[in-house]
Amino acid sequence: MYKSFRIAIALQNRQSIRHNLFKPKNHMWVEITALNQIPESDILKVKVEETSLILNRQGANVTCYRNACTHLEYPIDMGRVSDGIITCPFHKYRYKLDTGKCLNAPSDSLESYPVKIEGEIVFVEIGS
Repeated sequence: MYKSFRIAIALQNRQSIRHNLFKPKNHMWVEITALNQIPESDILKVKVEETSLILNRQGANVTCYRNACTHLEYPIDMGRVSDGIITCPFHKYRYKLDTGKCLNAPSDSLESYPVKIEGEIVFVEIGS
């Protein structure tokens, strides 16, 4: 009934934390990390099974996006974060971290994932 899998959490400074979690077969909310592990006004890169994600925290608000630029699908986690905007390190596409909207191509947005916080634990809905 429960499927075991690993989540690798890698901070931008390349430190890693690994967790073994159990996920009910039909349940899509995955425990990711403690809220205080997400740097304020910065990003935390995480990997859930084969999906690379970035989380951003601004105060009590946490957003989650697939770690891929909409331009050419390159990872954006190494991009510069400033004033709530992340810039793709490859082609300089810029995204608002509170909405995922692309400032270079307004019709594009980062692929977002629902987030919920229970106590101090951050969950992301995977596989909707």
